[in-house]
Amino acid sequence: MQRELLIFIVLIAIIAALFNFTAAPTEVTASGELNNNDKIVYNAGDTFKVTLDASQTTDSSLKKNGKSKSKMHPYSEDWDDYGVDNCPDLWESGANNGCFDANLDGELSSSEKEAMLIATEGWDAAKKSDPNGDNWKDCKDNDNKSVCSGDAGWKADMGDGKWGGNEGLDQNKQWDKGEQVYDVDNNLTYTESLLTFAWYKIEEIKNAKSGKELVYIGLDGHTLNTGVCSVKDFINNECNNPDLMVKCGESAVYSDSDGWDRTFKAPECEDMDDFVAIDEKNNDKRMPWILEYEGDDVGSLDINLKVLDYGSYYVNGDNKLMTRDDQFSFDCTRIKQEGPSVGTKLTYAPKKLKSTK
Repeated sequence: MQRELLIFIVLIAIIAALFNFTAAPTEVTASGELNNNDKIVYNAGDTFKVTLDASQTTDSSLKKNGKSKSKMHPYSEDWDDYGVDNCPDLWESGANNGCFDANLDGELSSSEKEAMLIATEGWDAAKKSDPNGDNWKDCKDNDNKSVCSGDAGWKADMGDGKWGGNEGLDQNKQWDKGEQVYDVDNNLTYTESLLTFAWYKIEEIKNAKSGKELVYIGLDGHTLNTGVCSVKDFINNECNNPDLMVKCGESAVYSDSDGWDRTFKAPECEDMDDFVAIDEKNNDKRMPWILEYEGDDVGSLDINLKVLDYGSYYVNGDNKLMTRDDQFSFDCTRIKQEGPSVGTKLTYAPKKLKSTK
């Protein structure tokens, strides 16, 4: 009897688990957190906005928790944030933006160490902290440096938390021209993002020759360069060309299978959707890892994200483009307005005939 009871309890637990696993998606009608496969319900005449935030993405090419030290470009190439002297504070000489590391090779020779010990003898802590005086300090007035962090009378709400004007460059958390870059993609300059976030939809249309055709619809102001990669191959991660995405209104030159140069022209920007989020606090910088999709879709809405890892493409040296895919699906329902509700009030009163002479 006890064994049968135990088996019955286990079966009930399994059924309950399956029920929870296959529970119906939530119907969303108000602002708030949204889950994949939820139902979006909105009124006719309105639109809705879905925000997809992929900022938790990390890149194995970047040392600091998979992110760059740049605030505005979290997936950029790494660089030495020392200012134009390319010298850490520890080795700054304090004269004409000088550096005891004369060759800027990241190490001191015995003679350079001896010269530094002699030159810095008697320096106090303040002098040693920034000998060249080029460290970034947040200032109330960026141009005139009236009051800056660390000064008497400074308050945290005086600054804006970002570099500006004549503030120092050392440790300002952004790449400045002249600073040494760890050049991953071999383009001899700083690259703002080693990851490309491609947000898109795929539609199937009729084709007179093949019967049907897949069409790439970019949602981020870029489109797929179908000259080097078909939509089908892109979906199946079979493309390894480093120039897959073309910005709206721009062109890309590529070589066809016969070696001839061809030009792919992306549609004009006004003809393409661009739902990428904008950082209004940082001069309207684009944040391609966040999509703010606004629409009036009815039925199935499938938004795709493909992250293209160009850092690994160059580091691995095998000409294979690493990608990661995600799909977000929603069922959209537009509630139509109902017709008028007619209210008719009925009254009655007898009416006598008027006498006539």
